[in-house]
Amino acid sequence: MAGEEIPIVAEELIASRIYLIRGKQVMLSHDLADLYQVETKVLNQQVKRNIGKFPPRYMFRLNKQELENQRSHFVTFKELHIKYLPFAFTEHGILMLQILVILEHLKQMEKMKEQELKHHKRRRIGYK
Repeated sequence: MAGEEIPIVAEELIASRIYLIRGKQVMLSHDLADLYQVETKVLNQQVKRNIGKFPPRYMFRLNKQELENQRSHFVTFKELHIKYLPFAFTEHGILMLQILVILEHLKQMEKMKEQELKHHKRRRIGYK
């Protein structure tokens, strides 16, 4: 992560993506994926692989009625083509998700470093 520029997200952008569902302030998986600059599919995979870290007070999946209620309230929701019912994350769930996204990013960076080192070693001993 060193040397990478971290984008600053406007507070208004985040505030516009907070919804009140089941009496809780939540953010939805596709919005968080957008903010973290990852595909929703990747974010959902991380959640499923680490489902034990997301108790009901951290996260829940919207039901069809809740999704339709959101669609009727917001134009941007109407434009979304959602294949699966989205996850809704509370504040604690968002923090856990951030940790998972960061850890996954660090793993990817480590893999890239290992590949570069392997390639560099091969070049040093004459492999093409």
